[in-house]
Amino acid sequence: MFFEALNERHKELLLGVLCEVAQADGVIHDAEKDVLVRYGLSLGLDAEMVLGGVQTSTELPPQELLDLPASVKRMVWMEACTLAMIDGDFAVSEQEMLQRLGERLNLDAASQGALERHVARGMDWTLEAMRLVNVEEHA
Repeated sequence: MFFEALNERHKELLLGVLCEVAQADGVIHDAEKDVLVRYGLSLGLDAEMVLGGVQTSTELPPQELLDLPASVKRMVWMEACTLAMIDGDFAVSEQEMLQRLGERLNLDAASQGALERHVARGMDWTLEAMRLVNVEEHA
């Protein structure tokens, strides 16, 4: 959602964080792959490179995340939360990953909670819209 508002370095950091989050529950779903590839393509990476990076990603150095502007920290956390929820199963391991990410970004619990509620409302809205137009009939 906010990807285009980020500079190239912030986009790279976001993609690294999203690769970590995608691995959190041990399953990288197609919807997660689609998001990662879309972000990677905008950075000039090909799909194979992005998906290979998901398998080999490691936790980013803490200082890189702490040095981000506050608004970028919130964007990164919100995009990570969106990725964690996108498959419709917000696993405990994903929730724990987001809590650790919040700590690494130095985001307070209230901010994380507000962002999580916003993402959840958006997911509910999207799923309801898909149900209303019977998207599964066209799959």
